[in-house]
Amino acid sequence: MKKISSYILSSLVMVSFALGNYTVHAQDMGEAGEVERPESAFREMIVVEKIDIKVPTVVSVPIYGEGLINQSVLIRERETDRLVGGLLNQSITSNPVPVSITTIPANSNSYILRDELFDQGLDFPVPSEGDGVVVFEVRSGQPITTSQLNLYLDQYVALPRTIEIQTAELGSMITKTLVAKKALVGTSINFPEVTSNYFKVILTYAQPLRVNEISFVQKGITDNQRDIRFLAQPDQAYDIYYNPDQSVIFDATEIGNLRDDRDIFVYVNELSVPVDNPYYKPADVDDDGVVDLLDNCVSVSNSDQVDVDRNGRGDMCDDWDRDGFINTQDNCPTEPNLNQSDADADGVGDVCDGEESRFTESNPWVPWVGMGTAVVAILILFILVARGTNVPLKKEENLNE
Repeated sequence: MKKISSYILSSLVMVSFALGNYTVHAQDMGEAGEVERPESAFREMIVVEKIDIKVPTVVSVPIYGEGLINQSVLIRERETDRLVGGLLNQSITSNPVPVSITTIPANSNSYILRDELFDQGLDFPVPSEGDGVVVFEVRSGQPITTSQLNLYLDQYVALPRTIEIQTAELGSMITKTLVAKKALVGTSINFPEVTSNYFKVILTYAQPLRVNEISFVQKGITDNQRDIRFLAQPDQAYDIYYNPDQSVIFDATEIGNLRDDRDIFVYVNELSVPVDNPYYKPADVDDDGVVDLLDNCVSVSNSDQVDVDRNGRGDMCDDWDRDGFINTQDNCPTEPNLNQSDADADGVGDVCDGEESRFTESNPWVPWVGMGTAVVAILILFILVARGTNVPLKKEENLNE
């Protein structure tokens, strides 16, 4: 019997261990049962088939399009599944008409909105009352012809609520509406082609806003030439992922000096064009199932997106009493209390906590002691009563004998 029990116990331990291992691995699985990979942060990818090289060679893969908010790239060697270090290299191949940008309210650093460095921008906080409003005035020494505006927001920032674009006829400062005020549904805004040297962009927003770049696409002007470089090995194919919408950390091989233009193999393959990354999952920093660009409360999880006052900010990160603390961080969200005083440390600010017992809340053990004492007293009374009822019975039994 002992041997059988020991065998059963050993079997249970082994099953528990196996289930435990399965649980650990299951945490790394995606919705479709596949292991989550860092590729999911990147919007686009390029497939590089095996290259006819005899020795390790630096390969350049050209990419085209507008500026990239994040210059991080991920390169996976397909056969070995290892991550290879890479570099997004940029070089200016055209001379677009230079523009200047000023903001209202004024900001002395507004020049960074046109510096082609997409990892820095301007912050625009939400005012204490109503929506935030910021105006961007774009001027150029020569007229530019355009039909598209690209707005580059920083990571983990929701779209502004509305946009309006105005322009002025050449030689005049009388503005006319190019795009009537409308809800913003994306970061690229198209409009009828126009030639002008003055544009005004008006944004309203309900959550803190950070803009990295504003760019009117100039017709007939080639954008900056960009290429992704990495050290390729003979007889290897690669998948290149780029243009992420969030920060991503991964371990890759050392990149070496990839800026040196000597002995570069330029990879040109008509079948290897940028495509949408099938693994891509839009950034959702608070993990509430609503992507950041469309989330009315980017930093706090609120899958229900409840917005009772319809001000564009979810109730979870609104500040109803306007004391500088959003509702989820405010120990009294309905009454202003800038000092967040909470004498009894019960999580409810004093201004909302006037009728509660300070002594019991600051000493949470007191109620438990009281309940314990009551239980003991009841048990003692029960025992005494039981003993008292048993004594007469014994006497009656003795008399009957």
